[in-house]
Amino acid sequence: MPQRQPTALTIAASDPDGCAGVAADLRTFYALGVHGAVCLTAATVQNTKKYTSAFAIPPATISAQLDAVLSDMRIDAVKIGLVVGEGNVKAIAGSLKNWKAKNVVLDPVMSEQPGGKKVADDNTVLAIKKYLVPLCTFVTPNMEEAQKLAGKADAKDAAKALLAMGAKNVVVTGIEKGGRISDFAIVSSKATNITKKKFSTSTHGGGCVFSSAIAAYLAKGRQPEYALALAENFISSSISSAHSPGKGIAAVEPLGSAEKRAVLAELADAVAKFEAHPKSFMLVPEISTNITYALPGARAPAEVAGVVGRIRHAGTEARSLGLIDFGASSHVARMLLMFSKKYPETRSAMNIAYSSDILSACRKLGLSVAVADRMMEPKTVAEKEGSSLGWLVDAVLASSKTKPDAIYFTGSVGKEPSMVLFGKAPGDVVRMALKIAASI
Repeated sequence: MPQRQPTALTIAASDPDGCAGVAADLRTFYALGVHGAVCLTAATVQNTKKYTSAFAIPPATISAQLDAVLSDMRIDAVKIGLVVGEGNVKAIAGSLKNWKAKNVVLDPVMSEQPGGKKVADDNTVLAIKKYLVPLCTFVTPNMEEAQKLAGKADAKDAAKALLAMGAKNVVVTGIEKGGRISDFAIVSSKATNITKKKFSTSTHGGGCVFSSAIAAYLAKGRQPEYALALAENFISSSISSAHSPGKGIAAVEPLGSAEKRAVLAELADAVAKFEAHPKSFMLVPEISTNITYALPGARAPAEVAGVVGRIRHAGTEARSLGLIDFGASSHVARMLLMFSKKYPETRSAMNIAYSSDILSACRKLGLSVAVADRMMEPKTVAEKEGSSLGWLVDAVLASSKTKPDAIYFTGSVGKEPSMVLFGKAPGDVVRMALKIAASI
């Protein structure tokens, strides 16, 4: 029998231009490896230039849709978007309570882009506060929505008010101050201010994608604080991949650009091959392993894809969380970026354990291994977080007459000796790694 995918349910409206609503939710679920089920709340009339109206689905039909899905499928998370009318809010809340739905994420849509036309009347807002907020694992309003729900002008006060209404976790998004943008979150009782990159282009669908990403990660078993961190990374990547399908506002793209999708797919395939090998665990060091793959011409870790949470020991197996994303690696990404400055065709790197047996296997396979002596690095470099390995890679390449296949880093106080493999693509470095593992 095929392995079951995590499943998330979106309860939201249609968007005929495909930029937001259930279209954006389903693309987000698909991008994150989650099956998407749908309950349609309304049919909207809009395009990239103008929002016109929304025609609500009758409450009885909403209840029937939810009963049909929830009686048949195991729903691991629920995302709620646009709901039109007090009766529909009550219908959704009633079904979710009846079926004991878990991991409910509410994106309380009050107005629609483009144009910012109001779609939720006062009775709908009151019903959302009374019936939906208490059911939520996460509520993700933007600043305007938080003010309407909580009656508070300050993001922190609004978040606390929503928690008092019964929400377990709150993220107030899109707070603009002093030319910067941030999100304020209270997750697992811990308050955090998340500063974000401000994009110059206005986009549509960001709230849908962000809340759906949180729901998808919860569906995959991530804890709330981890789900939020991953979703923040995902929405930034999605906004950076925004495109213009029509003549108006741009659309956030959770599937990323074609180039990014190709990088993620190729890396995911290589990671799966590494994890499937019976001896791969022998190459995983105490600090764990990451496999990275950079976009052509990458200059920063955000342009390098890696394994979220790294690949770790799981008994006699090597296992990851199964998530691949840009910006997921720091150390290995920095080493790769330094290496690619001299050798631009090298776009992938992987750190593995070091031992005399591994070094011997590399030599038997004819690999060129350069040595980076940690004793060489100046004290000022060694003490600066994140700069040490990049400096060593630069120093090795400056003294090497030929391009190495791997660099071995000697150990020092508090630092484990390690080895990093370099190649044109992740398939190349994984094949190299598995040949080493087979030769040990």
